[in-house]
Amino acid sequence: MERKAKVALVSLLGSEHLGNRNNVYNDLEPLGLLYIGGISQEGGCETKLFHPYQISNPSEEDISKNIVKFKPDVLGISSMTNTFNRSVDIAKKVKSQLPDLKVIFGGDHIGTNPSDVMNGNVIDIGVYGEGEATFKEILEEKELNSIGGISFINEEKLIINPPRKRVNDRTSFPLPIRDEEILKAAKVGIMMYPPPSEQTGAASLLFQFGCPLGCTYCSATTLYGGKLTRTSVDLVVEEMKELKKRFGINTAMFTDLTFNLNHQLSEELCKNIEKENLGINWYALVRPTSPKNQPILRDSTIEAMISAGCSKIGFGIESFEESAMKDYHRPTSLDEDLRTLRKIDQEGGLTKVFLIVGHPDETVEYYDKVIDALKRLTPDEVRISYLTPFPGTELWHMLGDKREEALLTTNYDDYTTFHQVIKMKHISPEELNKQRQRILREYYKSKEFENHVKEKLKKHPKFQSSYEEFGQELKRRSFI
Repeated sequence: MERKAKVALVSLLGSEHLGNRNNVYNDLEPLGLLYIGGISQEGGCETKLFHPYQISNPSEEDISKNIVKFKPDVLGISSMTNTFNRSVDIAKKVKSQLPDLKVIFGGDHIGTNPSDVMNGNVIDIGVYGEGEATFKEILEEKELNSIGGISFINEEKLIINPPRKRVNDRTSFPLPIRDEEILKAAKVGIMMYPPPSEQTGAASLLFQFGCPLGCTYCSATTLYGGKLTRTSVDLVVEEMKELKKRFGINTAMFTDLTFNLNHQLSEELCKNIEKENLGINWYALVRPTSPKNQPILRDSTIEAMISAGCSKIGFGIESFEESAMKDYHRPTSLDEDLRTLRKIDQEGGLTKVFLIVGHPDETVEYYDKVIDALKRLTPDEVRISYLTPFPGTELWHMLGDKREEALLTTNYDDYTTFHQVIKMKHISPEELNKQRQRILREYYKSKEFENHVKEKLKKHPKFQSSYEEFGQELKRRSFI
């Protein structure tokens, strides 16, 4: 009887999860890798996940040792830019013990930088674009030259095959595999209903894959060519029912980059989720306005989402600075953002907004403007990231020949969005960090935020424990 091939699948935590965790907002399943696991299992391979949320893998050293014990034929690693160097180190350690091992890298970083298969002299194949069909063909041992969407080394030469054509319907792919330890350790935070301490497991879900909106700092355009693909409404609902039945989860996050891109399908999905009455509260990201700054988020979509158990809705504002909005291809309308936030408040949802600091033109006076805008908007939660030109994105290419002088570092470990990597004209890295902290402190300590919380709890008292736990976390992070 022919032995089953053994496939080890690995995903490491981002650098922000290491140390004091002050920049951690969510602890999520590695969903892309779980989809690859479904492909591997469907192909008859013995498949095992290795992840720091598992009890047997508390450290990256333990992960390496446990992979070697498993003795896989194939090692698949999903990597972001800031985990790439550590992922290469793990691959080296494992391959030194298992020299016949085939090492395959996927994920955002190799997806936008397929030439990095040359990094470390350990990666056999890099996968870019949608990985499921590609991984299937690799496991079937098809000729590498015939597989779209991969890069590899042949006779010391870099080969980057043409991209694979994207599928129109993701229902042809098997469901992602789930690991109970990872699922139970996963959390949606830091402001959420139910709060992290009351979450019995947080599943990552996917309805729409990719994004056509073209923000320059985002890898989605490079990875997926601006095209959107979907799975079916029925399949998403069935997966949620199965997750509830098997694991008893009460929390989920839709990892769609923009949940409301097709409002008719999004509302249909919400109505079907509502019918099942699953008791799963979920979080999703939306976009209030189009790249031409026209409203695209309908009141009916917000209403349908919250009726279906969506307890938190987040969206990017990113910047209030004209030059930054132009560079990001991300215009914003403060009036439309305000209208969206008030509608979500009214319907009984929590809100989160995303901001970016670190554009070269910003000044200290601009951050005063940010604080004033937040006091007017009064979101429940604010995440402020540093402008990060991830290698391979449009923003990275916009730096062009001046990239070396424009960047403070090219060390992938620092590309977390919580380190300044672009030089600024008027502000030092130390000052930028102080200003970021100041924005958050002054907002969360403001009368406007305090009054917002009081009013929201009057209308929606179920959020009491969410605000209490959020307040404790803000104190731990020295924001209040």
